[in-house]
Amino acid sequence: MMKSFVPLLLLLVLRGACAVTIRPLEPPRIRPLYLKATFDMDSNITSYYMRVSGPSDTRDKFNMTLLPVTGSKDPTIFEARVQVAIGERQRIELQSKSASEMFRMLFQGSPVDGEQSFTDQICEFELTRKTEQHLTEYSMENSNCTYNPERNLDVFTYFTVGLQNEDDVKVNPFGGFKNSIKDFVNRTSTSLIVNEENMRKDKYQLIDAHFWILTMYLRSSEIVNSLGWNVQLV
Repeated sequence: MMKSFVPLLLLLVLRGACAVTIRPLEPPRIRPLYLKATFDMDSNITSYYMRVSGPSDTRDKFNMTLLPVTGSKDPTIFEARVQVAIGERQRIELQSKSASEMFRMLFQGSPVDGEQSFTDQICEFELTRKTEQHLTEYSMENSNCTYNPERNLDVFTYFTVGLQNEDDVKVNPFGGFKNSIKDFVNRTSTSLIVNEENMRKDKYQLIDAHFWILTMYLRSSEIVNSLGWNVQLV
């Protein structure tokens, strides 16, 4: 039987470890700049025009066309157009391999007209890693994004991991995992601690780890009310 994975003891072990910055304190590399929505009553379709900034290798997971308007320099400004019928939804996921980053936005098919900028929803955050013996800790700090009713903004952060067993089956340790999750990983909204020695003893391995940050307007006063970013750690 594996020894208990006690968070307090782990923190004591990691306290003396040196932190390595894996992502400096800065805004996301992929971020929206401007959005305009136009509703057509005859077709019941809302047309969205948007501009986003990102690395030159930014692509949409679902093959939406991104047209660069500033050449190939970094960051590149892209424009895109999306049409959504009333009652339908369409999600975009912009990814950059060079930045190990993904940006997500959901468009609702609703009769809206207007413009939106995203200054308040762009968070600066930093990611660090500490390694000591068989333990690895990933930590997040942000400088300007917290729950703020005056700014009509709420912020959620969390970590996700994927494990693979000896049969090459991928499992989600936070989704009804049969083993004690505390033996393998322990997470809060701002940190993730991984015990790779305990994984190896039980013939599991860590195959991916991600950090998520979501920003959401508390009142539905904007065209798009929530934005999400994902940074790949492993």
